[in-house]
Amino acid sequence: SVIPHVAMRRRDLQSASSRASFSICHCGSLYAPRDAEAFFEGVAMFISLPEVKVPVKVVLSGINDATVARAAARYNLGAVIHDTGPCSYEEGLTTVGSCDVAVVVEAPCRRGIFLPSKFVDYVSLGRPVLAITPVEGTLSEILSRGGGIAVPCGSPSGVRDALRTMYMSWIAGELIGTYGSDRLYAQFSPERIVEEYGTLLST
Repeated sequence: SVIPHVAMRRRDLQSASSRASFSICHCGSLYAPRDAEAFFEGVAMFISLPEVKVPVKVVLSGINDATVARAAARYNLGAVIHDTGPCSYEEGLTTVGSCDVAVVVEAPCRRGIFLPSKFVDYVSLGRPVLAITPVEGTLSEILSRGGGIAVPCGSPSGVRDALRTMYMSWIAGELIGTYGSDRLYAQFSPERIVEEYGTLLST
């Protein structure tokens, strides 16, 4: 049996960022073997697109190592990346809730078997999710039903295209309506998790 992390609804945090910038947030570490390189290269490709005229902000909330700094320098993202450093769980949620897109970066593997707890936290906030994840796997399957966009690990162009799609939807004022993850909440709600435990314990 697989019982996921519980999504505690936090509507008070479901605020959109200001229209002054398009904000992308990753919460947690980006240590290897996560595919952070494709994420940063894809962001660099995205912000170089001629249609991207509004400033872009990439917020990293959590613990990151020198790999992040090197990637930022390699792709000239120093002015774009805002690293909050270590923070509490609640502080991290507040940061994610203030951004437009929430990012999950997974390790490349043949099949993605993980359901990251941060993904469920993103759902609790209703944030549109960009998941860099194996083509065959849990997050790809879930997001095929809406709530965001899944792109293959190791595909900077996939990250670029997904961000462009979300950005254009944001410019049109349709990002939450089209890609908001609130529609996935029911499968991770406390009621659903309690039901899963009840089924497990009664068998």
